[in-house]
Amino acid sequence: MEQTIRFFLLSVLFIVLLSLNNGLLSQPCNWAVTLTPGTQQCEDTSTNGDIFDTNDCLGAYDGGDDYLFEITVPAGNNGEALKLELTSAATWTGIAISDGCPEQAGEVCLGDATSSSGNESFTSSALTGGDTYYIHISTNPAPQSAAFCLDSEFVIAPTAPANDDCGNAISLTVHPDQNCVTPTSGTLELASDSGESTTCTGTEDDDVWYSFVATGTAHIIDVSNIVGNTTDMAYGIFDGNCGSLNNLGCTDANNGFSINGLTAGDTYYVQVYSWGTSDANTTFDICILSPPPPPGNDECADATSLIVHPDQNCVTPTSGTVYSATDSGEDSCGGTEDDDVWYSFVATGPVHIIEITNISGSTTDMAYGIFEGNCNNPTNLECTDTNGGLTVTGLTAGNTYYVQAYSWSGTAQTTSFDICILTPPPPPPNDDCPDAVALTVYPDNNCISPTAGTVYSATDSGESTTCAGTEDDDVWYSFVATGTTHIIQIDNINGSTTDMAYGVFEGTCGGLNNLACTDTNAGLTVTGLAAGNTYYVQAYSWSSTVQTTSFEICILTPPPPPPNDECDDAISLTVYGETCGSPTFGTVYSATDSGEDSCAGTEDDDVWYSFVATASTHQIQVTDIAGSTTDMAYGIFTTSNCNSFTNITCTDNNGGLTYSNFVPGTTYYVQAYSYSSSAQTTSFEICILTPPPPSDCNVSSDFTQFCPEVPIVYPATTNEADASDTNPGNDYDCLGSSPNPAWYYIEVTGDGTLEIDFSNSANVDIDWIMYGPFPDFPTAQGECESYGDGASGGNINGCSYTTDPSGTLTTTATAGDVFVLLVTNFSNSPTNITLEAGAGHTASTSCAIDPCPYPLGFYRQ
Repeated sequence: MEQTIRFFLLSVLFIVLLSLNNGLLSQPCNWAVTLTPGTQQCEDTSTNGDIFDTNDCLGAYDGGDDYLFEITVPAGNNGEALKLELTSAATWTGIAISDGCPEQAGEVCLGDATSSSGNESFTSSALTGGDTYYIHISTNPAPQSAAFCLDSEFVIAPTAPANDDCGNAISLTVHPDQNCVTPTSGTLELASDSGESTTCTGTEDDDVWYSFVATGTAHIIDVSNIVGNTTDMAYGIFDGNCGSLNNLGCTDANNGFSINGLTAGDTYYVQVYSWGTSDANTTFDICILSPPPPPGNDECADATSLIVHPDQNCVTPTSGTVYSATDSGEDSCGGTEDDDVWYSFVATGPVHIIEITNISGSTTDMAYGIFEGNCNNPTNLECTDTNGGLTVTGLTAGNTYYVQAYSWSGTAQTTSFDICILTPPPPPPNDDCPDAVALTVYPDNNCISPTAGTVYSATDSGESTTCAGTEDDDVWYSFVATGTTHIIQIDNINGSTTDMAYGVFEGTCGGLNNLACTDTNAGLTVTGLAAGNTYYVQAYSWSSTVQTTSFEICILTPPPPPPNDECDDAISLTVYGETCGSPTFGTVYSATDSGEDSCAGTEDDDVWYSFVATASTHQIQVTDIAGSTTDMAYGIFTTSNCNSFTNITCTDNNGGLTYSNFVPGTTYYVQAYSYSSSAQTTSFEICILTPPPPSDCNVSSDFTQFCPEVPIVYPATTNEADASDTNPGNDYDCLGSSPNPAWYYIEVTGDGTLEIDFSNSANVDIDWIMYGPFPDFPTAQGECESYGDGASGGNINGCSYTTDPSGTLTTTATAGDVFVLLVTNFSNSPTNITLEAGAGHTASTSCAIDPCPYPLGFYRQ
């Protein structure tokens, strides 16, 4: 009975506790801790965990753990506000106050503050005595929870600014100049949307209002000392009456703006607000300033007269400004001429320079127009937005001209500047073709005394030419040719542009015939001239605007064509081994077109070389390429008379090429030239090299063909593996070792004795072995790894493994036989090995068969 009573009591207690717990869970504000103003309270949001999910005040900051305070406002604090300040808080923390439990029906947010830095504070709106309020502290999901300290106190509740509405606009003092002696302080804190229908940018939900009575046609709304949780401000200015305002201008420039077109004595309204939608506590100072009166030369009729300087030295510049200038009504040029000022000058010649310097102020983007006629109906001559000014041609000495200067933009500017009228020098003495300056023709490439020239003040000669660019400032030179080719060299180009162009002509002034044109500043080479004839050179700037460019010009004479300019005079080249003993110097400078055009590029400056092949593979090596271009090309040919060519191969690889189908004993010709079609000065060095034969008899490598009737000299390799290691399946007979192997094959075309003499340049120990005969080359190549077993007639026909540096191999041969020859460099010393027919050689052999007559991969199947 006692146990039953005990069980019953425990059950009742459990039910009571469960009910209490469910009640707490259903009423999260039951967890709230009492707030004690005036006392710092330090807690941690992890104490209660994540109670709330979507607090109307905190938004995303309510994703982490929460802590809740509550306070019932004493009757004595009725109408006051709570100032709440978080310290020692983690990052991404928020705090809010509401007059209802968060997330419960009827909750009203009375203030909040969030910060990624962790410490934030704010003051609530006015509270009601006897009402209970909740202070909610939470974090983002990261860091989830946060320790904090909260300070609170009752303070006087803030109120909306007095000028929260247009009808309560604060009247501002209008200062007579640009000095703000008495600024008016303002704030956006607790400001609300005035509801005025405006057309400005941003969100005017916290706008405040000011008014002023204009004292002139232009004023400056100056805003300064902007401080608060946002400094992104916006402003509008209006006329009319509150409730039916007319917008005159808007800006989001924080320092305010200038406004023109006002009427003295009229009242205007200024709206100030933060650009964004969040509650701003921004404070600022505002002033109405007065710009200076319009400049004295605000209108064309009041144009300031400028001194015309006799040269390019501005001794007495005239100072000017567009500050407070108005629109004169002359709108012929680009930009917005709403602040134009005017100057005039009397021309003293056909060309003058309007120079603008020392531009400073609210903008440096200026524009200018030049006019003739009178101020009632001016005729525009030219416009520019180049700040340095411009050069004007076609003027009439004694006539008056007008200069309009203004800022490019459509807003009021404070820009000042200096202006001067300068006079350029007279046209050069060689401004026209009949006055061409005669140039010295130098006998070589050395310009001892160049002739100075300039296009500054040059005019259009009117000569009918066919060159590119605009010849409106051309100058002229002449020279008497001393040969068929000359170089017009241009150096030291300086001035307003370096983009020059040139033409070379024959004939007489007024009836010239164009020979060549270029816009390459270095000048050009002209061919096909006649010694003793006079030729003309036209030089000018490419552009159509006036330039001040100077330069130096010379007529040079290139060297004569190289001695190997034609195939008949081809220079014979030595055939070397792997390294070039002494390269042959070459150049295409002054070379002419030989007429052989089988390869790519333009062979108009080709030179020729020849060599006799000593092996099936040779490398044409070209090095030390230097000069006006390094883009070279080469062709290899056979020819019997230098008239009819058979092209073997071509390349535009600057370093040359390697070719593997040469016929030993045959003479080949090498054509070298610059790829481009223009004359070049390129020089180079050329060599014919012989790479070593293959060191592997396997089918993956082609043999080197050898016919004893044509000696082969090849560079022996060193430090190469033994043939018995590379191709271990062969019978190497007497060869105790086979280092640095070289494989050859011989095809017999006529019966007789096959006799081969072996020697080497260093007189060191070399060895050899020969296999065969084989019925054909494919069989011979396919038997690699089984040479010497006699399977296909692959017998050993001779073997030498002595210390001798030379020797002879002799065997009987029948037409159709193919032999395989292995030569080794036992000494491992650098040497050139020679293979040639011996005195008893009577068989004939072929060096013309295709070393691989079957498709690639045939032997791999």
